[in-house]
Amino acid sequence: MAKTSENQGELHETAHVKFTGMSGSALDTPPELGDVQEYLVRARCVGTGTELRKDGEVREVRRMEVQDVEFRAITKAPKEKGLFAVPGQEGQDDDGTEV
Repeated sequence: MAKTSENQGELHETAHVKFTGMSGSALDTPPELGDVQEYLVRARCVGTGTELRKDGEVREVRRMEVQDVEFRAITKAPKEKGLFAVPGQEGQDDDGTEV
């Protein structure tokens, strides 16, 4: 059974969101491997429905067509701790032990 959320006094089924309608864009300052970049995406709902997944789960879905993307801040990956270090856990090894 799907969860519900309250929005402006009404109950709504939760739905998984799928974004469509945007191809790659050229960036003046592209992120490097391991960096994290924030985006502000404006999208219009162009489809609603349900989907049967391979594992048998039936999901409520919303298809969103991207209208505009604003490129925001880039957080650089720490170079000395590896490409994929998690911010706030720089002093920990992969298993969570201190290094």
